[in-house]
Amino acid sequence: MNYVLRLLLLVVACNWVITSYAQPKLGLLKGNSLVGDIQKVITDLPNHFVNIIGEKINDASIGNHYNCKTVPVGAEGCAITNFDSGKKPVFSWKVQMLTTEDFSVAQKKYRELYSQLNNKAILFYNATHRLKGTYLAPTEDKKFAATILSLSPSGEDADKLKVEITMHYYLMEWQVAVVVYNRDRADNEQGEIFED
Repeated sequence: MNYVLRLLLLVVACNWVITSYAQPKLGLLKGNSLVGDIQKVITDLPNHFVNIIGEKINDASIGNHYNCKTVPVGAEGCAITNFDSGKKPVFSWKVQMLTTEDFSVAQKKYRELYSQLNNKAILFYNATHRLKGTYLAPTEDKKFAATILSLSPSGEDADKLKVEITMHYYLMEWQVAVVVYNRDRADNEQGEIFED
């Protein structure tokens, strides 16, 4: 009987040690939240999403679309797009988070995504940054809103990376999405001019 009791106590003690060791680690698992999925996407962006890109969906004149292996919980759809810019391939990741006919429901989701992502810590090129951006409130009459989050502190590569939360009206429905991409030049910066 003494042997059985010791064996039972040993099993209970081992179970308690394993459980207590594992519990604190649960919060560190990536991919269990939108921020964790964005972290995976940002980490793989310099590699042209080689670790998360899936099967090709279609070819288009402006770029190729692929399924994505990293899809946030609750997403309606997720895709990677490869654009040919002439110089080098340009990739973006887009996740459709909500489609609704109700402006107020879409506006609430848009604000919720901003709250989830703004000021969150992101590891980029082995340095910790924070996603920072000014919230731009959507209005029903404009049919489009976008809040762009950038990495802080800035740096050469960090300045290019953008996480954009969008809300737009399309075919009588409001769509809310998150897009991750590199912006190579500012909106007011002129591109190259080619002469014939």
